[in-house]
Amino acid sequence: MFRCDGGEPTFSPNTPNEYAFDAVSARFVRVVVSRTNQSAVCFDELEVFGPDSQDNLAVSAGATASASSVLPDYPQHQVRHLNDGQYGNSRSWVAAEGERRSWAQIDLGKSMTVSRVVFCRDRTGRYEDRTAIRFVIQTSDNAIEWKTVGQFGQPQAQPEEATPEAKQLRVDLLAGNLGFRDLLVIKHHPLDVSHVYVYHSERFRRGGGLYVLRADDGAGQLRCLVDSSDGMIIHADLSYDGREVLFAWKRGGREMANPFTMTVELDRSVSKNNFQIYRINIDGTGLTQLTDGPHNNLDPCWLPDGGIAFTSDRKPAFAYCWVVTSPVLYRMDRDGKRPRRLSANYLMDFTPSVLTDGRIVYSRWEYVDRPVCPIQSLWAINPDGTALSGFYGNRVISPGTFMHARAIPGTSAILATATNHNGPCRGGIVRIDPSHGANSPESVTNLTPELEYRVHHWGGGGAFGNGMLNNPQARAKMLYEKPFPIDDSRYLVSKAGAVQLRDYAGNAVTLLQSDDAMGFYNAIPIRAVTAPQVRTGRTMDQSVPLPEDGSVSGNWATVFVQDVYKGLEPHVRPGEVKRIAVVQEMEKGTHSPIQNFPPEGGDRLRIIACFGWQFPLVSCGATFAPKKVWGYADVNEDGSAAFLVPSETPVYFLALDAKGRAVQRMRSFTHFMPGEVQGCVGCHADRNTVTPDTRAHFLTPGAARPLTPPEWGVKGFSYSEIVQPVLDRHCTSCHNEREQPGGVDLSGDKTDFFNVSYDVLARTGTLGAWNWQRHDTISGPAGEQQRGKSPWVSWIWTINGAGHNILQVTPRTWGSPVSPLAELVETGHPDQDGQARVSLSWNERQRIYRWIDLNVPYYGTSSSNHKQRMGSRRMLPPDLDSTLKEVASRRCASCHQDGIPRKFYTRVVNPENNNFLLAPLSKESGGTQQCGQPVFLSKRDHDYRKILKTFEPIHKLLKEHPRADMQGFRVNGTGPATGRLR
Repeated sequence: MFRCDGGEPTFSPNTPNEYAFDAVSARFVRVVVSRTNQSAVCFDELEVFGPDSQDNLAVSAGATASASSVLPDYPQHQVRHLNDGQYGNSRSWVAAEGERRSWAQIDLGKSMTVSRVVFCRDRTGRYEDRTAIRFVIQTSDNAIEWKTVGQFGQPQAQPEEATPEAKQLRVDLLAGNLGFRDLLVIKHHPLDVSHVYVYHSERFRRGGGLYVLRADDGAGQLRCLVDSSDGMIIHADLSYDGREVLFAWKRGGREMANPFTMTVELDRSVSKNNFQIYRINIDGTGLTQLTDGPHNNLDPCWLPDGGIAFTSDRKPAFAYCWVVTSPVLYRMDRDGKRPRRLSANYLMDFTPSVLTDGRIVYSRWEYVDRPVCPIQSLWAINPDGTALSGFYGNRVISPGTFMHARAIPGTSAILATATNHNGPCRGGIVRIDPSHGANSPESVTNLTPELEYRVHHWGGGGAFGNGMLNNPQARAKMLYEKPFPIDDSRYLVSKAGAVQLRDYAGNAVTLLQSDDAMGFYNAIPIRAVTAPQVRTGRTMDQSVPLPEDGSVSGNWATVFVQDVYKGLEPHVRPGEVKRIAVVQEMEKGTHSPIQNFPPEGGDRLRIIACFGWQFPLVSCGATFAPKKVWGYADVNEDGSAAFLVPSETPVYFLALDAKGRAVQRMRSFTHFMPGEVQGCVGCHADRNTVTPDTRAHFLTPGAARPLTPPEWGVKGFSYSEIVQPVLDRHCTSCHNEREQPGGVDLSGDKTDFFNVSYDVLARTGTLGAWNWQRHDTISGPAGEQQRGKSPWVSWIWTINGAGHNILQVTPRTWGSPVSPLAELVETGHPDQDGQARVSLSWNERQRIYRWIDLNVPYYGTSSSNHKQRMGSRRMLPPDLDSTLKEVASRRCASCHQDGIPRKFYTRVVNPENNNFLLAPLSKESGGTQQCGQPVFLSKRDHDYRKILKTFEPIHKLLKEHPRADMQGFRVNGTGPATGRLR
């Protein structure tokens, strides 16, 4: 028997191991394992005893077992075997592989006096792997508040902790040489989330709290500021005078919620079930709640002017390729009043902090016409929302994410976590000095060199931005998060839930580690520091009230371009650019599930995302987001321009030539505050350079011109509404369901996903034609053949694996300048004698060019009222395939042994125009009779009518609830809360 004295245990895998502790009254007894000799832990039985008794309380009446996880698909390793009274591997419990801390517990059913536990790996003597070698024993009366009664297997010092330099770090800390002795820390369960931006919505687990750590020669002394047994605290910040703490606290709601499995939005109606921001004094007094409401408010940080920056999802917006809300950057007064939005991101912002120059630095996720995974880069903005600019990494594709940025005192550099797009917000720690280049590798120093953070297997599977996740060696070393610089040589960090003090050379000393399934994070020195300067924009209309709910005020800002040709040379000559198009990247404003039940019935969920994780569908694998063209600005002969743009709106620019084609596109976005004046040097490749206004004439009335709106109006760009009418007027007389020269049908019949002309022009020759359910391809240029290329229009793939295209920034690489369709339009589609066959007006040509240059959107909205269907859009009779197969077996098998020939799209509104109904129908009855002898002599044929009849339910549904590309569409037009169609 071993006393729980914290020493190294003598643990036998094959004989009963007894661990005694001082007798305590408890209902729950738990063993938490943080280390094994190999693989996930295994107990063949977990026995609990009272003092001076040999009766196993774990098998008494009413006692039940539970565990943190279980190895799936192994009936011999289930939780019930923890207290079934039988020993051996075949009646044991095994935790799930990869779990960092595993626990098994016995609920005795009522409080009893307990004093020892007994367990081992396999008492039959067969197996010795999966043996616990580091663990704690805990007791509780309520399964919320736990008391550690035994601790075995203290971690041995790692090599970096055994150096003289590491020992000196502790000496300096305890001697006060670092300027502090106490640390602010948070205790919570590890954030093992699916993506780095979902920590506000996934994996909520109660427990932990906010603490002050007094470091010493041992494990340190903890003082609790806020107990969070009933909730979860995940972020805190200390005021510049060291007296007040801001923190984000979620106090209720569904534990371990996984939005991936939900067909409806996670209920946020109860304020405490969302993260809210609180303030408390460092001595534990003055707890004050600053935010509330049916939305998350989190990531608070103090601003130099005494205000508070934070992120919030109060403005309705959702991730495009996932199912969570999109918090963006806000600020408020120190008392929580006057919240106003600073960021116009259509996706997510996260983990803001303040730079030494007074600006806010934060991580921003975006993908303007580029794949979704690689880019969560660092951006900076003034605390009033002006002067947005890139800080680092907006064209860095590996690693995918830089987050937890914190300024290094006395420098313009920062520390940050380098991590993946997918995964738990952990990775390596890097020092970034953007003065060496806003995308340059030379700007980054790896402070945790044991982890290679720039790993990516080009030509292999997996998305750019997930290199560490896809590399087993790197994944195992993704241990670090939330660094805090002390100076330019030392910092605090959490490593696998333990607080470390480290230097930039890699020496470390562990100051605090958890004795249970939780960890310690967010370490901040408790000290007073000088606040940075209060920074504001020089030009902004402060009189404009910004709505507290994050909505748009409807005001304007001014942009001036010094010389649009800066960044375009030598590919674009002076004088070629005539106009600039201002485009909005539109958010997903309504919730959509990524899984849903089939519309034809059944209770088995299926993933409805398609064309590279799109739901609702917007394009065939190109743009994720709908677009809105606000208008055009003229460019002067010297390349300068000054024009108005909508404020508080995510916009980007296209440089257009004399024909109206985009010679260059801005594959990022910017935004402005009301009345703000901001300029740029030219049409540069990213937003890492802005030019403050230094020329007075830009501020004179009338210097900045209003945009000229497009002739179709300022609204979501809908292909069927804007482009199809041009094709109907000029093209469909030759290219239709009956006549298809060159295999091109440009009719506007609605198909299962889009319409015919869109399917032909955009999907032909691409993965979207033959495998639209695929979401990943071989990464890099090696995957181009797999992804495919349309023979008619040049568009940018946004599917996983195509992330390398972010680095292709040469003018005229994409879009209308290199699209055969645009050339046909421009030249009038000449015949063999060179004579134009069509003549489109300027406005008609602009409609087609703009569609191509917006990266071929089809839908003008990301909302849908058919959320059970593939892509939240697809209309296809569920019994069409079986009906065609049955009819073909009787009437077509002599010619078509492999089934009836079909297009990769299906007409649904006018199904009689599908080739499988036109070809077998006699010419006398309106068919094409391409089968030779007519199969169907008339439309009264029983089988012809049988096939048509399969479309009737679709027609009825669309009449009641039009799809988003049809007249009469209304958002949320169908469906109760379950998401099922009526």
